[in-house]
Amino acid sequence: MDTPSEFVGLVAQVAIVLVAVVEVLQTLSFTAWAAMVQTFLEYMLLKVVVAVAIVAVGFALGNHVRALIANRATEDDASKGWIGGRPASPSWSSPSPWPSSSSMWPPPSC
Repeated sequence: MDTPSEFVGLVAQVAIVLVAVVEVLQTLSFTAWAAMVQTFLEYMLLKVVVAVAIVAVGFALGNHVRALIANRATEDDASKGWIGGRPASPSWSSPSPWPSSSSMWPPPSC
């Protein structure tokens, strides 16, 4: 599956096959099995598909807002680093809490 449309096509194909299975089970008087498959289809439709749609809309809105922020930022703007642009360089330098490597060599003798 290379594209989202192929995935949606596969999901639709599986749903159609499951609806056909429900009809076959009802025709053969396997009502308990038909009810189980029907319940599974209802759960998938009501819960999982809606949840996936909500997540997809969230990602789409997030990407849109990110694009708006990226287009609004200028080249010299330091705040662009957190959205995937160039890393923001701090205007201050903090002293390192660790000793420099030159002060550690040679090791002190006893």
